[in-house]
Amino acid sequence: MTLGDTAVEFRQLNETLFFGYTLEQGLYVAEPEKALLDELYLIVRGKAALDLDALDLANLSRAKFRAYAQRFPDYVQVNAQALAARFGETVATLEKRERLRAAPARRKNAKR
Repeated sequence: MTLGDTAVEFRQLNETLFFGYTLEQGLYVAEPEKALLDELYLIVRGKAALDLDALDLANLSRAKFRAYAQRFPDYVQVNAQALAARFGETVATLEKRERLRAAPARRKNAKR
């Protein structure tokens, strides 16, 4: 849905998970860390899909993400813990890491 020039997505969560939002122009907008946790919550419940490898995790606060994650059910916390280990990564750094991993194999094959 679009309101003015802003794309808006409404999701329904358990009322105990209504935190981590700021009021902007009359709309509650999730902080980035909270938005990611909300999406994990919906993914685990089979209500959403997201390519987690395509996320830019470079500017998220690991401390805020972990603090917020503690307020979610255990089944979300497990996934959040694994994802928090990747904070500071971008798609570009992930691609570079994959190229570096593949480089020894390419060098080995080139020597043959």
